[in-house]
Amino acid sequence: MEPAIKIVIAVLAHSEERRIGACLASLPLGDPAASVHVVVNGSTDRTAAIARELEHERLIVHDWPEGGKARSWNRFLFDTPGVEGDVFVDGDAEVTPGRSRPWLPRSPPIPRSTPPPAGRKTAVGPRSTAPR
Repeated sequence: MEPAIKIVIAVLAHSEERRIGACLASLPLGDPAASVHVVVNGSTDRTAAIARELEHERLIVHDWPEGGKARSWNRFLFDTPGVEGDVFVDGDAEVTPGRSRPWLPRSPPIPRSTPPPAGRKTAVGPRSTAPR
């Protein structure tokens, strides 16, 4: 028996044909705990077609004629039955390899803070209020 979907990743995309492939390739499509929904909103290019060409069982493409990120976000959350939008990603973004693991339920918790890399100095003190 496959594990139930634990996380839904919604990719909001408006005319992103040049970047949507790289965006989707950076997401955990092969993880059985994840489902990816591409919310194409008002695109006039091949964004939806490119996403559909991936033909992955956990990839669902919503091709809506109305544009607007906020409208698409709300429509996805409120009008898509059985879906809870846990993570939203812009269609031209790429997730750095390994960074999606904390989204998934079987990964260890994210530490509250991460120390800087060895040899890197950090500034401590009040932020300057001088005009730039």
